[in-house]
Amino acid sequence: MHTTVRTGRTVTSKDHLVCATFAALLTFSIKIALVPSMVWSIIGWYLVWKNWETFNAYCYQRRDGLR
Repeated sequence: MHTTVRTGRTVTSKDHLVCATFAALLTFSIKIALVPSMVWSIIGWYLVWKNWETFNAYCYQRRDGLR
């Protein structure tokens, strides 16, 4: 995941909303992953991985000017 995206544009309120949403989703996913049940742990780590990939894709799209 890239924490800094140099777009040459102003950071918008949408960017703040996206970052806050992904932070909340990652926190929730990690809490699920740490549940001492094998099934919930697998589901939680899968959600962490998918959220990470989706946020990374958003960063690349934002960098390339697609959004």
